[in-house]
Amino acid sequence: MPQSQKEKDDNIAAAITLGVQEAFDQFYYANRENFFSFTNKLIRDSEVAKDIVSDTFAACWQIRGNFKQMDDILSYMYVACRNKAYNYLKYGSGFKNKKELAVEDIQVLVQDHSFTDPILDHIIFKEYIEAVRTAMEELPDQKRAIVQHFYFDAMTIEEIANKLNTSTVTVRSSKAKAISQLREILGKEPLMELIMFSFFFV
Repeated sequence: MPQSQKEKDDNIAAAITLGVQEAFDQFYYANRENFFSFTNKLIRDSEVAKDIVSDTFAACWQIRGNFKQMDDILSYMYVACRNKAYNYLKYGSGFKNKKELAVEDIQVLVQDHSFTDPILDHIIFKEYIEAVRTAMEELPDQKRAIVQHFYFDAMTIEEIANKLNTSTVTVRSSKAKAISQLREILGKEPLMELIMFSFFFV
């Protein structure tokens, strides 16, 4: 039975973890253009982007023993390239702060259909879901429980009403108020609006 692409990738990752240079070279040549494109879209300086990607590959090789599968390596590379790009923009040119970059420049990547990658999508979505979870801590107990049960535990309105010993009308009303509060807590950044819509309304 032929191997799936994921199995092939994970075999390469396993070889990298063991220090097989040929496997890392294969990973490098297969992915360097993606990482360069990603980084260059953030900093808009091709020479600096090349340096960042090169440094990140070198750092990846140094910590190769920490990875278990290909997704781990790809996630590390994207996050490390992004962080290095942020540091360059913040301390090298200083024209934007990190918070603005995290919203505006990542949004550009999300909207740019010339650059798509499921690993990057996963990283972005995970970070913003973590932001939603942190914001939930500011909700009153009942509203937080309703959001948790409905959106994260996949419970129905009726099941939540029974669990919390309240009416379905109260659950629906509290859920709507909780989402409104989360929008206020998280702010009106365009990408957060997109995440809120895709997570809570789709």
